[in-house]
Amino acid sequence: MFFSLLTLLLLSSVPVQKNELFFVEGDTLKIYNADLKLERIQIIHNPQKIKLDEMHTKIIEDQLYFLGQMSGEVYRIEENEILRLDKTTDHRMTINANVFVHNDTLLKYGGYGYWSQRNFIIYYDMKTAEWEVYKKRGDFNPNGQYNGLSIKKNKIIVFFGGSVVNENDRLESIDNTKVVRFDFNSKRFEELGETNQLFHFRNLIGATSEYVVLADGKYLLKVDPFANQVSRYIRPNVLWNYYSFKSIQNKFMLGNFYIVSRNNLGEIEYLKISEEEMFKEPLDSFPLYAKKNNYTQTYIWSSLILLTLLIFIIIRNQIKSKQLFLTPKGFIVKNVFYPLLPSEYEVLKKLIKNKRLNTQEVLTIIQKNNLSYAHNIRLKDQFIKVLNIKLTTLFKILEDPILQNREEDDRRVKYLEIHPNSKLFFERFIIN
Repeated sequence: MFFSLLTLLLLSSVPVQKNELFFVEGDTLKIYNADLKLERIQIIHNPQKIKLDEMHTKIIEDQLYFLGQMSGEVYRIEENEILRLDKTTDHRMTINANVFVHNDTLLKYGGYGYWSQRNFIIYYDMKTAEWEVYKKRGDFNPNGQYNGLSIKKNKIIVFFGGSVVNENDRLESIDNTKVVRFDFNSKRFEELGETNQLFHFRNLIGATSEYVVLADGKYLLKVDPFANQVSRYIRPNVLWNYYSFKSIQNKFMLGNFYIVSRNNLGEIEYLKISEEEMFKEPLDSFPLYAKKNNYTQTYIWSSLILLTLLIFIIIRNQIKSKQLFLTPKGFIVKNVFYPLLPSEYEVLKKLIKNKRLNTQEVLTIIQKNNLSYAHNIRLKDQFIKVLNIKLTTLFKILEDPILQNREEDDRRVKYLEIHPNSKLFFERFIIN
C-alpha cells in the first residue's frame, strides 16, 4: 500500500490527458483506468475553498480547465494550485449556461441573469482573458435557455430543453420548448421545431457525440437530436438504487458510461455501465421535435397499441417470476441480492401483510425527532417516491406499485395501498 501510494503521488504532476478518465473529489483530482482502478492522484492547493467538483471541466491541449456556472469564471491547475485566469467581473449573467468546446476554444450559450436568459454564444479569449460575443450571421435570433442540454457533432451543435423566463411574469421559469441548432460553418442559428417533452440538465446521466441519456423516473430517455428521435428504455437493474446523479461529472468513454452518484449513506460511488447494458430493454420512441400537425393519427394509435402490448408482456412476466424474498436486509431475486434500508423493509413488510398502511405508521418508522412535522411530511413523500422508483426499476413494473390515497370518510387521513395491477405480484413475496 505504501509503494502504491508513493507511485500515485510521484505521478501526480503528470497532466490529465484528453482521453483519460478523471473525477474531482473535493480538492483531489483522481485519474482512473477504464476499469475504474485508481492510477494517480493530484492534490490541488485550494486556499479559497472553491467547489471544483461542482464545475464544468474541459481539457484543451492537455490542460484541464474548470468553468464556473455563475459568471465567467475560468480556472486552471498550475503547479498543483488552482488559479483563476479570467478577468471577468461577477456579473452573474450566464448562470447554468451550456458549456462546450469548439476548435480548442471554450464557449457558452444561454444562461440566466437578471430576470432574462441569454440567446447568443460567447467564447473565452485566452490572450485577453475575457469573454467575447461569438459573431453570427442571419436575422434569426433564438429565445435562449438555461439549465438546458446540447449535443455537438463536428461543426453543428443543437440546443434543447431547460427553462426560459416567462415574459408575462419574469419571476417565473417555464419550460423551454424550442429546439435550436447552430452551424459553425455558416455561423447561423436555425429553429428546428418544438417539443412537448421536458428535458433538464439535472436529469443528465451521460452524453456522447450523438445523443444524451436522461433519467426519467422509472425510465431512461435516449435523446438524439440529429435523428430527431427520443427512445425510451426501462432502467437496467444496475441503476435500480441510483436516483441522485451528479451529472456534471458523468462521462462517456470507449463505449462505457461512468456515472457519479451518492448512495443511501451519502457516500460518492462510481459506476461503469456499457451502452449495451444501458439500452438492453427498449420500450418505445417518438420524435424530439415537430412542426405543427406533424403527428399523424396513425402514429398515435400505433404507439398506443405498442405501449399496451409492452405493458401486458412486462406485467405477465412479473407475475410469472419466481424466488422472490423480502428480508430485513433487502430483496433476494433469483439468488441476486438487492439491499434496502431498514425503514424501507419495515414499510414494505407491513404494507404487503396488511394490504394497506396508514401514513402515520410510515411517519413513525422514518421520522426524525429533530425536524418539524412539516419537514417530516416532506421526508415521507420523498421516501415513498424513492421506494416506488426502486421497485419499478428492479421489477420492471410500469405503474407506481405503491399508491397514496385518502380515506373517504375523513379526507385528512391518508393511507398507502398496493396498485391493483401489482397485487398478484406482491402476493408472491416470501417475507423473512
